[in-house]
Amino acid sequence: MKSLLLLLTLSAPAWAQEAPEIDPLALEWFQKGEALIDTPQQYSDQQAEYFEKAITLAPQLVPARYNLALIYIRQEKLDRALVHLDALIEVEKENLRGYLLRAGVLERRGQFDLLRKDLATILDRDPENPEAWELQGRSHYRAKRYQESLQAFQKALALNPGLTEMYLQLAQVQMLLEQGEAAVQSYQIFLAKYPDDFEARFLLGRLYRQLNQNESAMKELLRAERLNPDDPRLAQIMGDLYLELGNLKEAHKQLLRGDRDNTANLGIIAQREGRNREATEHLLKALEKDPEQPLLWAYLGDALVALDEKVEAIKAYQSALDHQPEDYSSLYNLASLHAALGQPDQAIDYLGRALQVKPQSGSAHYNLALMLDTKEEYAEAQTHYLKAIQNGIGKPEAHFRLAIIYARQSEPQKSLLHLEVAFRENPHKFVPLVRAELRQIHSDLDNIRYRRDFNDLLKKYLPQGVEPVLESETVNSEQ
Repeated sequence: MKSLLLLLTLSAPAWAQEAPEIDPLALEWFQKGEALIDTPQQYSDQQAEYFEKAITLAPQLVPARYNLALIYIRQEKLDRALVHLDALIEVEKENLRGYLLRAGVLERRGQFDLLRKDLATILDRDPENPEAWELQGRSHYRAKRYQESLQAFQKALALNPGLTEMYLQLAQVQMLLEQGEAAVQSYQIFLAKYPDDFEARFLLGRLYRQLNQNESAMKELLRAERLNPDDPRLAQIMGDLYLELGNLKEAHKQLLRGDRDNTANLGIIAQREGRNREATEHLLKALEKDPEQPLLWAYLGDALVALDEKVEAIKAYQSALDHQPEDYSSLYNLASLHAALGQPDQAIDYLGRALQVKPQSGSAHYNLALMLDTKEEYAEAQTHYLKAIQNGIGKPEAHFRLAIIYARQSEPQKSLLHLEVAFRENPHKFVPLVRAELRQIHSDLDNIRYRRDFNDLLKKYLPQGVEPVLESETVNSEQ
């Protein structure tokens, strides 16, 4: 944009008509400053010095004050800019350009009470001023009045749709108001004009991440990475995203560059990659700093299980439950550990709690049935075997145990139905088991062992030439 510095050759404003004649030397200094417009010395200390000398000789020289304000704003010397803007407004009370510039300076200085007064003056005189509405939006934003900020930005854009830069601010307000899809559109409008803006790319990628649109998030974050690969915030969010997507190699690389302590995430990566001793060290270190993290306790439990440190794993999972009592995975894993340690009562208790959290878990029903079966609580075991099958656990072992339980209950048809499934799924395992059981004097199969349909089923799955009934057995013709 060409310099905003005002030339004296423009039509005379009100101040020129009322002011006394200007000192010629002041005009010479002004013209020296003016000569530096569109040169490398524009906005320099030298240019400011020329205009200051003009003001010293002619305090009413409005263009010089206006130019000085612009120079000092560019140089971040806001106190000096404010001095000249105050004087400019005092001379030109009806001209809003001074108010607009001063409002911008007051915003940057954090003087929001004075800023609101200037904005009220501007909007009272010119309610259709888009620049004032933009400043109003930023003022509300800083005061955390996000709904008012949104309305102000929308008003500014309605008055001047060409203010594309404002869409970046608008998007951030929309994010805070949980208007995610609207924020996406605002970022896209901004990036259509400024495709190489790193901050917008980064923020859009982060927004997609929050919206669980991980593919779009990765696309934007990779674009941001090409613009500024060394930004630690970018490394952090990309590391987290790679971890969630299961790309552990990239996650590890990014998290090492992140802007926060990633000991916990590095522990999770090590555990997933099977480096369980290293995982344990990272996770314990992270939990020293923040022990109220149930997910980290659970990952620690997983690593300790892999190291066959069952007792320590139990402690870790119990710590996870202390902070998140309804964590299904920790309850289920505790049950498995107690079962492995020969503690069926504890296993049954944890599996019951797990099923309260996740009643449709076929695996929990199946394992609970196994535990109850070992304790000879057959009726309850039968209930959970059936629920396991209903919820997708088609293990032939479940059908075999149901066949035994139904045989004990003198329900031959149900017993044979499940026994046929077990035979069909794994005849090499279950046919020999049944034949061995039939050698017992007293067997769980006594109620069906002499039935023809039982022997026909057994014969169906026996190798050719092998008789289903042992020499000591006879076959009853009753069905």
